[in-house]
Amino acid sequence: MRGPVAGDNRAAVAQAVALLSDARQVGIFGIGASGILAEYTARLFSRIGLPRT
Repeated sequence: MRGPVAGDNRAAVAQAVALLSDARQVGIFGIGASGILAEYTARLFSRIGLPRT
């Protein structure tokens, strides 16, 4: 992607990373298909040492 949208996405991702890296715990949840993605995300966070609930 190019243009202003790509820049906005990069800024949003950078902000999300900053918030998550400062968190002591992160709650991840979902229902149905979102639940499967939530479990996967929790597993990935666990691999990098980020506590989750």
